[in-house]
Amino acid sequence: MKKCLEGLRVLELSQFISAPYAGQMLADLGADVIKVELPGEGKGDIARKYDPMYKEMSLYFASYNRNKRFLTLNLKTPEGQEIFRDLVRRSDVVLDNFRPGVMEKMNLGYEQLKEVNPGIIMASLSGFGQTGPNVHRQALDMSIQALSGFMDVTGFQDGPPTKGGPVLSDFIAGLYLAVGILAAYAYRQRTGMGQYIDIALFDTMFVLMENYPAIYRMSGEVPVRSGNGRPFSAPVGTYQAKDGKCSRYPAPRKPISKSSPCSSAIRSISARRAWSARQRARSTMTNSSTRISTSGSLSIRSRKPPPCWTSAGSPMPLYRRRKRCSTIPRWRPVRCSSVLEKPY
Repeated sequence: MKKCLEGLRVLELSQFISAPYAGQMLADLGADVIKVELPGEGKGDIARKYDPMYKEMSLYFASYNRNKRFLTLNLKTPEGQEIFRDLVRRSDVVLDNFRPGVMEKMNLGYEQLKEVNPGIIMASLSGFGQTGPNVHRQALDMSIQALSGFMDVTGFQDGPPTKGGPVLSDFIAGLYLAVGILAAYAYRQRTGMGQYIDIALFDTMFVLMENYPAIYRMSGEVPVRSGNGRPFSAPVGTYQAKDGKCSRYPAPRKPISKSSPCSSAIRSISARRAWSARQRARSTMTNSSTRISTSGSLSIRSRKPPPCWTSAGSPMPLYRRRKRCSTIPRWRPVRCSSVLEKPY
């Protein structure tokens, strides 16, 4: 079966994780990705020498470079540059993650390559973009996580800022790089013109900041770390199970001990489920008539108001937080008719 990007040729001038990850996604979709590396021992992709090794191959390198072809070419020489221009004439995309200005020094910048192939798409990935005050500043994942504020909202409130486990900024930037290439390719299919794509690790990391930047911008409130909980919904967290291991919500029905800090939350969850079951049983026993309108909403007539209903017709009890709360919030059900066609 043909893949969706068969016929697309990509010249990849990249190393380490972010840009190779983008090239690998295109290759998985069927593109012909040619990875170009400098010749000589230790001058290719630095990930080739990273541990752990398996049968003299770096598992680091193998994880981000599958389905590609490889070519050694010295782009610092006029002969190598001419060979690369000849490849550009027969290619669709040039992908690089060199420092800003390196491709221009080799006379292989977008303006030069556009003269060779007007439809070429060039995508560059760097730490802080191709312009701006930090254009020549080097960046690694941990520095990007720190500068973006991601580390400041990760971890427990009484602990230090914590880095996310994987190299998050590299992965999210590589994903945006691949999406940008696909968008430019769709544009070229309509107009025949190529484009230049500029992706920065620092910019794309803000996507993982959720609504924290908006909260700080509009209210001035500085977000705080919440550990395994979630400040925008509750109860959410990790709870100790009977086998001693931790599991996320929903918590086990029967806590290990009554003195456990999560036992009150577990009791409130059990009470909530019991209340929902009673309400469902009561609503089926009462004389009620249900009419489904053409818009899909429900009109319910009953002696006693049932719990809230969704537009699909399934009961959906809503819950309101008590005024007095412990460290783990308790919840109690409330009836609501806001979603009914004719409120009581």
